Amino acid sequence: HSSRTPVLPAPGEEVLPQLPDEPWLRANAVESFLELVTALRYSSSSDRPMRCITITSPAQGDGKSTVALNAAITMAHIEPRVLLIDGDLRRPSLHSKLNRELGRGLSDVLVGQAPLHDAIVRTEHEGLDLLTSGTRTPNSVKLIQSKRFDEILVELLQTYQTIIIDAPALMPVIDAAILAAKSDGTVMVVAIDKTDALAVRAAIQKLHGLGAHNLLGTVANRSRPARRQGGY
Repeated sequence: HSSRTPVLPAPGEEVLPQLPDEPWLRANAVESFLELVTALRYSSSSDRPMRCITITSPAQGDGKSTVALNAAITMAHIEPRVLLIDGDLRRPSLHSKLNRELGRGLSDVLVGQAPLHDAIVRTEHEGLDLLTSGTRTPNSVKLIQSKRFDEILVELLQTYQTIIIDAPALMPVIDAAILAAKSDGTVMVVAIDKTDALAVRAAIQKLHGLGAHNLLGTVANRSRPARRQGGY
């Protein structure tokens, strides 16, 4: 990849998928993801750089996968060599959002059925690669808790500048808390007028219970911006 920082296309161009069609809403959404990515970059410190970030939510349907995808695309425009991992081995969605086959992915690498380099696919977004969840498995917790998973992360960080993991929702299963504990930082997506405050508190307690004390902050999804905010 070129070391020169790419210039982001104008807000009206096809930068991020699954965003509103109206130009002012799209511009607002693009700006929001730029703000998110900038916040993630500046959350790094010399002793703990944010190179592996887990994105999760309290419940299903809060929009975490869309946020993870668009954050990864935006980050790849600013600083290439980004890998997006679908860490939801139970209900994966990133492959369909990127018009890819599920194919062999993370689970297959973890059980030794596929080499890591063969499981990673390029996306249509420059600087962004994808590792799908792979073949469905009933043993997702065992796989992501394994030493092999840790070894894979170490190997991937030798190639990629940033890894973003789209984890399952926190409340239904324990997978996300395990992934968060293995990451440098965690972002929680909450949906305005949908996510329950008690669920958020319970989700944070679940993170802390597994030793993940690296919550960087929350993303308020599905907010309703005023049209005047699109003036720029």
